[in-house]
Amino acid sequence: MAVDRGLIERLFGQIIACGPRAVGSVGEGRAAQVIEGWFAEDGLHPFRQEFTISRWPLVAASRIVPTVAAAGLVLAALVYPTAGWATGLIAVGLVVSLVAVQRWHHFGERLFDYGRQVPCANVIGRSKGAEGAAALVVMAHYDTKSQVLPILLRVVGIGMAALSAAGLVVLSVLAVAGLAVDPVFVWFVAGVGVVGLLGQILNLSGNESVGAMDNASGLAVIGALARELPSRLDGRVDLWVVATGAEELGLGGALRFAQRYGKELDRGRTVCVNFDTVGTGGVVYMIGSRREGDFGEVLRRRLEDRGFSVRRAKGVIGVGVDHMRLSAAGFAAWSLTQGPLRLTARIHTPADRAELVRSDDLSRMVDAVVEAAGELAEGKVICG
Repeated sequence: MAVDRGLIERLFGQIIACGPRAVGSVGEGRAAQVIEGWFAEDGLHPFRQEFTISRWPLVAASRIVPTVAAAGLVLAALVYPTAGWATGLIAVGLVVSLVAVQRWHHFGERLFDYGRQVPCANVIGRSKGAEGAAALVVMAHYDTKSQVLPILLRVVGIGMAALSAAGLVVLSVLAVAGLAVDPVFVWFVAGVGVVGLLGQILNLSGNESVGAMDNASGLAVIGALARELPSRLDGRVDLWVVATGAEELGLGGALRFAQRYGKELDRGRTVCVNFDTVGTGGVVYMIGSRREGDFGEVLRRRLEDRGFSVRRAKGVIGVGVDHMRLSAAGFAAWSLTQGPLRLTARIHTPADRAELVRSDDLSRMVDAVVEAAGELAEGKVICG
């Protein structure tokens, strides 16, 4: 039975009415209250996981690392006329560093405990399953932010830096082979990367976006799932509905959830699905691990049954999504995201407005998840 589109539209509208929801803002607090009310209405056990987190990892990733990388590109160009081989070594180091930054969630967790701590909260609703039941965690973040550069240009900037460093490696190999090029061209290649990195360094954040796509859409999905799933699962699955805070501060809420509740969840019997920027039409990207016959594969088929075109991917350069924290903690986890390329230019800007989100897409996505969860409850699918 299809979920009521009116329910989806009501939930979505309630979040939009909270206004911009940057961490620590009035809007963020309002949204947490609204979501907690949803869970109480739906008969879940609602509670908040209060936590604190530092902005330091975000500063390191968005300011310090790009500054050091830009300086490295300049140094690589400077040494090229006299030591082309050194240019290659520096560029290889930069490529490795850029890849490492994309996977920083694997090794940078301790940085969240240093520096001034910001108070945040995850809002959680739980319908406890029978002893030994599989667990399903559905998630969406409720904080927002605005930035000078939208996410599309940020990704382009990181790509420019990566291509610049790779180009310098090639030029270094040519120099070692006795085919050195004009240093002016080397400066041009390095300059492309520096420009891309300067965009990251100067990309200041604010609180000017109501975050319709990112991520009132995802919240409407988990709000509807909180209504639909308990009766469908009937205690055969341990259901966790999690609205994460501090996602825009480096996936902080998902990290704290994994640290606190990861001990209670059996990694072999738990699946996690995160919804971030959905309901905008176009392809559904399913980001996460791939294994034949797992819950992710079942969910993909159910989405396709509902008319979605689905593409599976391991990650997207320059973009962090909450499932990464659960995946890094050893859980089977995926993020669903959607949207034509033209709309990504509006994410993290005041142009991320309600009219961009389709309630029909959200409704069909909820239906697909409910059907896949039913198969999980019936034991027809492996968790991960």
